[in-house]
Amino acid sequence: LAPHLPGLVLSLSLAMASTEDGAALEGESIRVAVRVRPFTAREAARGCKLCVEMPDRMTTVLVAPEGKGRGAEPRQPFRFDHCYWSHDRSHPNYASQEVVYNDLGKFALNNAFQGYNVCLFAYGQTGSGKSYSMVGSDDDKGIVPRVASSLFEHVDANKSENVTFEVVTSMIEIYSEQIRDLLNPKHATAKAGSGSDLRVREHPQHGPYIEGLTAMRATSYKDI
Repeated sequence: LAPHLPGLVLSLSLAMASTEDGAALEGESIRVAVRVRPFTAREAARGCKLCVEMPDRMTTVLVAPEGKGRGAEPRQPFRFDHCYWSHDRSHPNYASQEVVYNDLGKFALNNAFQGYNVCLFAYGQTGSGKSYSMVGSDDDKGIVPRVASSLFEHVDANKSENVTFEVVTSMIEIYSEQIRDLLNPKHATAKAGSGSDLRVREHPQHGPYIEGLTAMRATSYKDI
């Protein structure tokens, strides 16, 4: 869409939850959200015009630039579970990092506590705002650090003689079909795409896994 609609800045996130046998949680297994970020300094300097609108929190409308309408449909509406308008902080429907976390991060975390497998997936072209939504900054944390913090708050609040928790962390990068173990100093300092001896395997009961991947125990948010 970007070559035809200059200024389109979308980031797509998926939150998924299912049991080991594939059953959905309360009839809802996937949530799809789209987020619009502000223009970058370069985009603003080039005079890019906004070509997306969000009339409500579940509708995104793509507006074809003048002279580039697609037949009789210059405005194309799409429906999502969540539409986050983060283009302008002064807008009444501005979606902050906290709003995004409350909708997606808490949804994923609560399902995980109920024993479901959960995946949070961010998709978008380079510069669309994936890292900001997922990681954020020290002053405005994204979904991942907020989930990690809430995870240990839950653990601390629910410890008892009859309940124990174990949090294990792994981190990988997949680039040019090569897998890098980012918690392994040898892999973490290697040049991207330089090769790896890690392989994806299929477990008959637990599904895909990465053989030999570092898994480190974490006892606090600081460890993460």
